[in-house]
Amino acid sequence: MNSLDETILNHFDAIKNRDIDLLLETVDKGKISLILPNGNYTRTTTDYKKVNVESFSDKD
Repeated sequence: MNSLDETILNHFDAIKNRDIDLLLETVDKGKISLILPNGNYTRTTTDYKKVNVESFSDKD
């Protein structure tokens, strides 16, 4: 398995297991684009982490 395949599998596993540390290992720290649910756009990993921490804490 190549590095891209491993990264994608790790990304999906991180989401499935609500593992924020593993999730952050699968994204480029310097290049991120995220459209937030309210329509705002961000390019910071801080915002990306915040959104996912909130999402992972929701048990539904």
